[in-house]
Amino acid sequence: MERLDRTGFGELKIFQDTESFCYGIDAVILSYFASQGIKKENVVFDLGTGNGIIPLILSYKTKFSKVVGIDIQKNLIEMARKSVELNGLKDKIEFIEADVSMADRLRNICSCNMKEDSCDNLSGNDISGFLGQCDVVTCNPPYFPKGRAVLNSTDSLTLSRHETCAELRDFMDFASLLLKEKGRLYMINRPSRFADSMCFARDTGMEPRNIRIVSSTAFTKPKMILMEFIKGGGVECRFGEPLIIYNGDGTYTCEILKAYDRK
Repeated sequence: MERLDRTGFGELKIFQDTESFCYGIDAVILSYFASQGIKKENVVFDLGTGNGIIPLILSYKTKFSKVVGIDIQKNLIEMARKSVELNGLKDKIEFIEADVSMADRLRNICSCNMKEDSCDNLSGNDISGFLGQCDVVTCNPPYFPKGRAVLNSTDSLTLSRHETCAELRDFMDFASLLLKEKGRLYMINRPSRFADSMCFARDTGMEPRNIRIVSSTAFTKPKMILMEFIKGGGVECRFGEPLIIYNGDGTYTCEILKAYDRK
């Protein structure tokens, strides 16, 4: 069932489908993490954008030039476009239905090794002009690798949470294809995918720069990891202070309240 929700970021509202993907705290803290590296007039891409929550939050937190959200799910792209129109952000945010697993195909098209009319379902005409031109890419990819978790009950949730159509390497390869030299990828994932993320980063020409572990409390093991990568960056990986979600009494910490733009 489709509903209209307030985001809590100014007056921004978002359409969501309760039977599909609804955003959670991971999207909020990724937006918070990425916003600290987005400069005025930057061009930003959000891969696996879902209902478009990250572009919407970034429109509130930063002064980017443009954000383009990409997702393979047509119904979520259409919903995201409705949210953008409702919030009067059509001049700043757009959404493209595309498959990030087709990075090699897009690379070939733009190298004139394939005919342009062979880019069905890729939206190559929309994306090709951004290759090597983007300042920042954000990515909240499906967390679960193929064959390692119980699938969700709906196709949409399965696509959002499990590597069915595209794998982590595909997302990182696509990000590197979009980024200009020294451009930055901001990504969130589970600790179990940390080693994969580091390996795929170097495979795709990116170096880790800043890492933050996310834990529910100061005394629990990490549940997520925030990662910043630089395309063509030097070897200088740093770990920042852990990001703690809850105080001992179950209330949000000051930093999480800041991420949600709450006092």
